Amino acid sequence: MADAPAGVRKVPGIGTLTDRNPGVPARRIAVNVDPRESVPSRMLADDFQSAVRHLKDVGVTSDRVEAREQEDRQHVWLFLMAAMVLTLAVEGLVASRTA
Repeated sequence: MADAPAGVRKVPGIGTLTDRNPGVPARRIAVNVDPRESVPSRMLADDFQSAVRHLKDVGVTSDRVEAREQEDRQHVWLFLMAAMVLTLAVEGLVASRTA
């Protein structure tokens, strides 16, 4: 449990400490995490693997395939960009000869 003054919830985060004396404004304080919750010792690989949830990649790979197929159908922008660059190059040549 986090260490906090009386009247403030004992959860990590920001809390408001109000004074019982009138005219004294409320203060915002930070409630820290209990240092016993962080253990700096190394964890065994088996313990780590059991703590991690494994997700299936089936949905992710199908989404990637679908996105790739959609991108393959949309190659028009590549040709438009090439035509624009070619047009600018021709315009530059024409402008340099007429000046």
